[in-house]
Amino acid sequence: MKYIFFLVTFCMLFNCKAQIVTNLHKPQKYGTSGYYYKDLNNDLNNFEGTWLYTNGNDSLTIIFEKQQNKNIQYDNTNYYIDAIIGEYKYVENGLEKINTLENLDNNHYNPYDYNLLADVIYKYGDLSCVDCQPGNITIKGKFSQPDCDIPSTPKIIVRYYVENNMEKLSFLLMSSTYRGNPLGLEPQCQGFAIPYGYYTLIKQ
Repeated sequence: MKYIFFLVTFCMLFNCKAQIVTNLHKPQKYGTSGYYYKDLNNDLNNFEGTWLYTNGNDSLTIIFEKQQNKNIQYDNTNYYIDAIIGEYKYVENGLEKINTLENLDNNHYNPYDYNLLADVIYKYGDLSCVDCQPGNITIKGKFSQPDCDIPSTPKIIVRYYVENNMEKLSFLLMSSTYRGNPLGLEPQCQGFAIPYGYYTLIKQ
């Protein structure tokens, strides 16, 4: 009896659950309760670090971090993910328009509380890995801006590649609902800081 009590207590303390582990690369049945969508090949590690885009007096700094086994709960859905979370700083004409980097210091239980999150992986050879070359990896996710209500949550598509021995990211910020040229639709909230479009960032 004591053994059973100890086992139940141990499981409660360490969150013992039967999980179905599946690959975050081209995940099947994404968002299904009981699943753990895991970065089995450590592809997300390529995206970690500080990245910088510059164009004259404009710059975009992004810091990405990998988080593992994060619990996602809503309604009756309960599953776990590995993900890249991040924050950013945007400078236009030498003036800082927005800086959310301090949010990385917050240990949010919900990874969606960070302003950048990507939780699906595609690789060279996948139909969804647009413009990919051998060795390229693409992640997709969401973008948000504090205190800015955007009717259609923007999404990000980020491609990792190496060029001239430099690690780079092709970062696309676009509307999540527009079904044509992603540059053709601007967000509807006043004060949105970063223009939609493509940015090439270099690892620092």
